[in-house]
Amino acid sequence: MYGFAFRFGSDDIDVGNLGSALDMNAFSLTAYETRPSGENMFMDSLIGISAINTSLLNNSGSISTDVRKRRKQIFASLNLEKHLQRKTKYNSKCKSRFRIYIAF
Repeated sequence: MYGFAFRFGSDDIDVGNLGSALDMNAFSLTAYETRPSGENMFMDSLIGISAINTSLLNNSGSISTDVRKRRKQIFASLNLEKHLQRKTKYNSKCKSRFRIYIAF
């Protein structure tokens, strides 16, 4: 099974009563896949890109700081999972995960 996901997020957060705030907009596009990779074994993978715009206003009354950043991110993940079959009443599984994030 495979697919694509698009996400848009927008946050506008006011902090305290002096006018401090955090504004953030983010766009992400992700491609994902999950598939069996043998008996009782599964592999999940995804790769994606994001664009993040952030504005942080820190107001302490007499001093105000405004920081604006534009970031891009590439990310990927690979998960391997094996279900172990035992003749007990408990189920167990072994997992392995690899993730990478690159921001620029």
